[in-house]
Amino acid sequence: MKNIFIVLALILALPAHGSWNTGQYPARSTGEAMNGFDARARQVIEQQALQPIPSYSKNSSGPFYTAIMAKLLAGKEVGDVNRAILSPGTKPYGLPGTDFKFIPSLCERKGDYDFMLIGLLHVAYRFKNRPELLWPESYEKMLTQLFTVRGNKPQTSFRIGICGRHPETENHILMTEVSRYLTNQLIHERALSRNEDPKPWDNAQNGMEEWLLKHLQHFLKEDFTEYNSKPYQNYTVIPLETLYNFAQSPRVKEGAKLLLDYLAVKYATQSLDLRRAGPFRRQIKYRGLNDILNGDGQLARYSVLVGNYGLFFNALLSEYEIPQGSNVALLAASGDYRIPPAILDLFFERGAGLLQRVNGQAYESYFLSPSFLLVAGGIYKNYKDYGTGQNDGWAEATVLMPTGQGVLRSDFIRFSGHRNMKKRNNSCVGRGFACGANPVVPATVSRHCVERRIDGDGTWDFFNFSKDGCKSSAGRSNYYVALYRAPCAADVCRDGGGTVGFLEAREAAKEGVDFASFRDAVLRRNGGHKYYGGFANEYVTTSGESLRFIPVPPSRSMTAIQGAGVAGLAQGDVINADRYGLVNIDNKNLGVRYVLDWRDWARPRRWSQALD
Repeated sequence: MKNIFIVLALILALPAHGSWNTGQYPARSTGEAMNGFDARARQVIEQQALQPIPSYSKNSSGPFYTAIMAKLLAGKEVGDVNRAILSPGTKPYGLPGTDFKFIPSLCERKGDYDFMLIGLLHVAYRFKNRPELLWPESYEKMLTQLFTVRGNKPQTSFRIGICGRHPETENHILMTEVSRYLTNQLIHERALSRNEDPKPWDNAQNGMEEWLLKHLQHFLKEDFTEYNSKPYQNYTVIPLETLYNFAQSPRVKEGAKLLLDYLAVKYATQSLDLRRAGPFRRQIKYRGLNDILNGDGQLARYSVLVGNYGLFFNALLSEYEIPQGSNVALLAASGDYRIPPAILDLFFERGAGLLQRVNGQAYESYFLSPSFLLVAGGIYKNYKDYGTGQNDGWAEATVLMPTGQGVLRSDFIRFSGHRNMKKRNNSCVGRGFACGANPVVPATVSRHCVERRIDGDGTWDFFNFSKDGCKSSAGRSNYYVALYRAPCAADVCRDGGGTVGFLEAREAAKEGVDFASFRDAVLRRNGGHKYYGGFANEYVTTSGESLRFIPVPPSRSMTAIQGAGVAGLAQGDVINADRYGLVNIDNKNLGVRYVLDWRDWARPRRWSQALD
């Protein structure tokens, strides 16, 4: 296996060859995260400024605006940047929105220009008043020739020749309409300076501001369709950051901030050492990959905003690289958005364990503990895309992810779920508990870390990850696991793999329980029972909680743990949200509740208050 743990340079998708010492140690606390931001941002800008300027084309939209923006931020190769903008070859190459080709000319649409637009707007806004960096003629060309989306008619659908009209995707709508809104601002500004009529470009008067506020409010009620998307979540975040940076309207800027904060707290509760392994929508090529980093460009963004990349810090550089991320890292490094302390602290402090469930566009369940993260793989969701699966929501394995170790699913104790990914219901994660079909123990787990007990048709394996040689390589995990496995001959199991199981994971230091006491408590409360794959079972944890669960639920419409449904948008120890636009974020470590309130479309607002 390649050595893939490389420093921030790797995460930001820099060239695969060469070496780079960041000189910036990873953040281990909220204070270090905040104090180290400027140094992390400076390093990102300096590294991206070394990249060549590619051609202005659909296949290089991110690299183009990333390179020219980084060079202007660093004050390097200013002439080359402006000549690239002024080149005759720099011109619109398509329409904003979906790119599609089925029958050449007859059923074809040349799109994806919004990928370039949204990045160029950063360049225009950052440097329009810096003529020594962005030449006036370069800015004029951007405004009059390259910024092709303007006016007050949002594009929420598109036509593909004889193939008819289709609804536009979430990320394309966001990129296109934020580009329209911000381009209107620039034209409005110029009209005022020239004593021209500014009214057609006034977003408050032409309807664009009201439309955009109502469109954005929906996400705080129902979450994003592109949930945890690989790589499309990048193209959701980029327009929101762009809007937050440059919207002149206080309420539009505030609305963008609320959504960025919501995405940040979701990332904090679903990740460990920046790694995520939950369900996602699109792209199909990323489903079932062993490497959980592949395609997740948000890893690069949070490396800048949070800086807790300790898992990647001490290893040697190699040829492995993450294919997405340099653009979102640069925009984070150069932008105004900062994660609020009440959320930022959650990346470092998990207390005695945090259980979080979200049920927006898909069911998600996570349990965060200092030594590990339990991730429910999710439930398959069919978006009815003519059977291609290209737009579907995919369920992954339910995994037990240790702190400080592993970026491959094969590194983790896991429940793979149904062999047919379209039949998966991997929803079983509770407080220190998980269950599912086809349990797997990594071959890398040493035998001296495990004790086995045979129990009827099943097997108990007890893992002592507090022993020397059994902890993570960083020595940051310190916990016990009890894993039960048994064959399952029921109809719900037979075609999906034939085995079922469940586990309990518990911090070794919790309440001073030693390994033998943990093992004995599990067997005393749960040994000698027969467990069923398709029917309800009961498990009593070593903390005394009783759970009723079905390892292989007979329907994708039900959750595996009884009572684990979510009444609103989110429910748990951190995020609690209705579906009306009110999100409460609780940080028990700081004793703070951070409130996002967008129940009134015209009045997005937020505040902090003491927890009761």
